[in-house]
Amino acid sequence: MAIEGERKLVTVMFADVADFTSLSEKLDPEEVHQIMDGCFKILTDEIHTYEGIERKQRQYVLTRQPSDIQVPDTIQGIIAARIDRLDEGLKRIMQMASVIGREFAFRILQAIMEIKEGLKSQLVKLQGLEFIYEKSLFPKLEYIFKHALTQEVAYNSLLLKKRREIHGKIGEAIEAIYSGRLEEFYEMLAYHYSNSDHLEKAGWSLCIGASTFLKGMGEMP
Repeated sequence: MAIEGERKLVTVMFADVADFTSLSEKLDPEEVHQIMDGCFKILTDEIHTYEGIERKQRQYVLTRQPSDIQVPDTIQGIIAARIDRLDEGLKRIMQMASVIGREFAFRILQAIMEIKEGLKSQLVKLQGLEFIYEKSLFPKLEYIFKHALTQEVAYNSLLLKKRREIHGKIGEAIEAIYSGRLEEFYEMLAYHYSNSDHLEKAGWSLCIGASTFLKGMGEMP
């Protein structure tokens, strides 16, 4: 049975991604699929940015050599390029959230961003771009980065000095927000303070956390 249709000449462009094999072995197939979709989006965006496609005689053809189109050659580079394309406000939210962790509570992010209004609408935009999604509404509003690699790339895009400053702010925010039940957050406090310039608070959190743990062990039947 013949396939109906029109015979056309097409140009096929291939893109090689460095370290793809080793990374794909560590990631879920769905994550690999979504990341590569991002790669192809960047590729086509670059083509359109430089007016690299035009219509000629009822078909679309490349107007530039594929080698002239610059595309990141690692998955981390692809993700970084996507983040860099965000406006500064969204990019800053991504970076601040990444320091909290792959999962982050809205109240903590709001505290360290010092934004009273508009943060939720910005997070909705990041959800629409598939960088993050809502993890839970109750008992507290929490979000999670769609991919661990996205959180990692956003985190590493910050200078070490800035990361340490943000870790310190997160520790202070946790102490303020959860002051009535800090025993649940000593491990998190120790992590953030140990990555900040408040090392004495990291030691305090570890000691109190260990004491609380041992006390709980002693009360077990």
